Amino acid sequence: YLLICIGSIIISNFGLSHHIPVRIRYEQLMWGGGHALQFSNVVFLIVSWNFILGSFLKSPFLTRRELLGVFTWLAFPALVMPFLPMAYTSGVLSRSVYTELMRWGIFPPVLFYLWLVLTRHGRALSLACRKVACSDLRIVTFFASAGLLLAGFVFGAFIRGSDLRLPGHYHASIGAVTCSFVGLVYVLLAEQGLISASAFKALLGRAQAGFYAIGQLLFSV
Repeated sequence: YLLICIGSIIISNFGLSHHIPVRIRYEQLMWGGGHALQFSNVVFLIVSWNFILGSFLKSPFLTRRELLGVFTWLAFPALVMPFLPMAYTSGVLSRSVYTELMRWGIFPPVLFYLWLVLTRHGRALSLACRKVACSDLRIVTFFASAGLLLAGFVFGAFIRGSDLRLPGHYHASIGAVTCSFVGLVYVLLAEQGLISASAFKALLGRAQAGFYAIGQLLFSV
């Protein structure tokens, strides 16, 4: 997806007319590549969730076939995206095709993944929460990331044009990716023995992820 993103921008640069207004030109230039980049972000987000939940649950929490289904769905648009800049260099059609690919290429597999996790392991995850605050940084980052991504989906459903609903949707979604990376970094550091397992219980780490998620949500709203 990163290569598709770069390729989309390069092809669009050669195909776009230099006579259109600069603001419109750069929006169309980055539109396809930006959507390809968002697919890349969500793929790495799911990978991060796998590390986080696998570390916490201490067992395979989804089958290989189920994970294959999620990643296959996320990968399918990669078969189409390389050809879009050549077919639809500019205009409303290009915007709508990329937007629909992102909508139906990301929303269903992510919801399917979350549904599988919560129906099978919801009790174990809920036991990790005490009163208001979660007792484990991995759970904080997972729920914060999932919550922000779902908020991004909701905000995206209200988009009707080029106004502040666009960045509201985007920043909630990209905040979800950042939260998942925070959890992933802690898990990898613990696996390499660079931090102890007690770091997952530390209040400062949980507050770091929690405050970031709350701030990003307020910003997006």
